[in-house]
Amino acid sequence: MGASSTSRSIPANSAPASLLGCSRCHSKLVSGAKHLHCHVCDLSFPTLDGIPCLFPEPHAALADWRTRWHLALHELSLDEAATKRALTATTRSITGSRLRRLLMAYQTQQKQLRKILRPLDSFDSTDHATALALKTRLPSHHGLLSYAPNVFRDWCWGEVENQATCDALLTAYKASIANDSPDDSLQVLVLGAGAGRLSADLHRALPAKLTFALDSNPMLGLVAQKVWRGQKLKLVEFPLAPKAVECTAVEQQLADTPNPADQSLDGLQFVLADALHAPFVSGSFDMVITPWLTDVIDCGAEELVPRINHLLKANGLWLNTGSMSFAHADPASCHSFEELTELAQSQGFQPSYHHEQQIPYLASPHSRHQRVETLCTSTWRKCADAAAVPAFQHLPNWLALGQEPIPAIDAFTLQASTTRVHAFIMSLIDGQRSIADIAAILAEQQLMTAPDAEVALRGFLLKMVEEAAARSSR
Repeated sequence: MGASSTSRSIPANSAPASLLGCSRCHSKLVSGAKHLHCHVCDLSFPTLDGIPCLFPEPHAALADWRTRWHLALHELSLDEAATKRALTATTRSITGSRLRRLLMAYQTQQKQLRKILRPLDSFDSTDHATALALKTRLPSHHGLLSYAPNVFRDWCWGEVENQATCDALLTAYKASIANDSPDDSLQVLVLGAGAGRLSADLHRALPAKLTFALDSNPMLGLVAQKVWRGQKLKLVEFPLAPKAVECTAVEQQLADTPNPADQSLDGLQFVLADALHAPFVSGSFDMVITPWLTDVIDCGAEELVPRINHLLKANGLWLNTGSMSFAHADPASCHSFEELTELAQSQGFQPSYHHEQQIPYLASPHSRHQRVETLCTSTWRKCADAAAVPAFQHLPNWLALGQEPIPAIDAFTLQASTTRVHAFIMSLIDGQRSIADIAAILAEQQLMTAPDAEVALRGFLLKMVEEAAARSSR
């Protein structure tokens, strides 16, 4: 690990402009005082505490993340309130001890998150109720705090599994360059970098001249950037299955623990962006690394693999590692390793290395819930260019800028009709009418037959009750 001095810092826009490209058109970006600019798209990209934010719709993306941050704070405040009520009601001493620990933890977590995510305050957001009404929240795997366990693994207690993953990738790299000497001018991209520990370890160990760590989650980026700079952060870990009362909530210090004999983190840069629209000029990298990404990214590998190819120089290496647990809705995209290899070969890659080993995964010392995964590490070498990939289709002006009339498309007409029906149903709920009563009224209005109305109404109300219970349990 590298030097521990707090002077380690990564200045804003320090990444070479020759590599950074527009996430829409992949043209080279021009560095400004506080932003990067694409002259082709006439689009400026802001920075977040020195991290380039290179989403195709950067301001909209950051405003959305800020909304998710405030939703997370609101949910923590609900947890705090529920814990206060439970503490007031309990008469059991051990339960009281656990609840007091939780109460302090929820308060601490809100305070620490505000410190870490303060840079997001410069982007507009909305209130909690409006955000819920407009369905702002993304699926759980895209939530601001969804990868909190990875943060603690990276910078608190995960030395064994961190080292195992790093060693697996280093072995794959060395096996793939055969008798050649390691290249000290390597330009490396880590797609799906998480909280940044693996990127830092590889940057030091290779060693790489330049390493970009890319992720879409600003919390992960801000944590990584601050720890790389030598700052010590605090966050509360809430283990899934606490081993004891004192493990219910554990305040952790996030910090790098470098060895002064190793290299520093000069040349390591975090980028906030979408992995499918990686903001780099084509052919920029000697090596692209995808840790635990290929099987969890929202798109299929059919879309991701050619994009990885275009990021690589001729003869460049793609290193993939993870559990290979594809779980897409489309069964055809739930690939086996053999299918992924076949797909890679069809997109200009030749396999050069493959190895599998068991390692611990998110094995918190405070939790009884721990996993052992079979780490599947593979290397492919680029031997030809892949097929062209579709360019990013940015939002229409009426949606992105909000100044033009909203077109009356069929989807909006259908939603308006659905909303009117829902509003009508809610107006009939008066504490007196039964499902059968309301179904009869819907039949009278010729919205549907009475039997169909009862079935639909029961399903609609069940969904509302389940959502209300889910919110109140937080």
